[in-house]
Amino acid sequence: MRGEEILDIKSLKEVLYNEELFIVLDKKVKDLHGEKLKEIFEGLKYSPVIFDNFSGEKDKSLKKYKECVSFFLDQKIHRKAKVLAVGGGATSDFAGFVASSILRGVGWSIIPTTLLSMVDASIGGKTGLNVKEGKNLIGAFHEADYVFIDSSFLETLPEEEFVSGKGEILKYALLNKDIYNQVLSKTSFNELIYSCARYKQQIVKEDFKEQGKRILLNLGHTFGHAFELCFDISHGRAVAEGIIFKDRTLNSSKLKESLDLLLEALGIKAPFLSINSINENWNRIIDYIAHDKKKSNKNNINILLPTEIGHVKVQEISIEKIKNLFNT
Repeated sequence: MRGEEILDIKSLKEVLYNEELFIVLDKKVKDLHGEKLKEIFEGLKYSPVIFDNFSGEKDKSLKKYKECVSFFLDQKIHRKAKVLAVGGGATSDFAGFVASSILRGVGWSIIPTTLLSMVDASIGGKTGLNVKEGKNLIGAFHEADYVFIDSSFLETLPEEEFVSGKGEILKYALLNKDIYNQVLSKTSFNELIYSCARYKQQIVKEDFKEQGKRILLNLGHTFGHAFELCFDISHGRAVAEGIIFKDRTLNSSKLKESLDLLLEALGIKAPFLSINSINENWNRIIDYIAHDKKKSNKNNINILLPTEIGHVKVQEISIEKIKNLFNT
């Protein structure tokens, strides 16, 4: 497997000059960065075909998928064409699934425009759609050719979206001691972006379809996905909440001191969710967890428990045991 190439945005015209591009563009990015995008695409050999009727996580649906695929087919997409995602993680999830399935699969690339997508979502080839039972339950592994980084997109990023990206950086800092040290030493976001992206890239190269080491990247996501859906909070904040909740309930707070240092360094005010609010919604949370993709069988789920910075154990726990954390 060749693996995605992580490149500066200045490389886009050079590597995609001869390609016919079919672009999935987030509406907000179009409104905020229309002139920047004109400059990025100016001088390409072909005028890009742009599907800009996409608005983030709520549009990662079968309905919007059908709309996008029909539009691209009407515009004569062909197997040598390339799909390009321009937006956050929801955009790349969606566009990647379109690329994986249209004409039985075409190549694709990504211009991530949020901190979350730059450090995590754009790397690794996971694509997907949401259904009422949970996030990304329909999807495919379809690795992008290129990820083009341009941190100037972050200049217009709302604060909550910064928090969302920081939640994934928190995950990486627990998984990798170098990133942990970078966070505590207040390394610039630009450096952190490349450190996190390249760390994930290396793991994906070793285990593309999550049969082994790649499972580590799910740290915080079992509870996190449930919190995200139940409380309508951003993905990265939900991941941070999942890490904190799990460590303080299932892991006997083994990393409390390190977690507190990282949260302070990243400027994340957490926990954001109160124990009372989690307790009140516990049955819904359990229902989401029961549909989680990481189940080892219908009764058990794999939970990731950090033991120290850079070391995580995978523990199979029954859904019934998780359910009994609260007496609801």
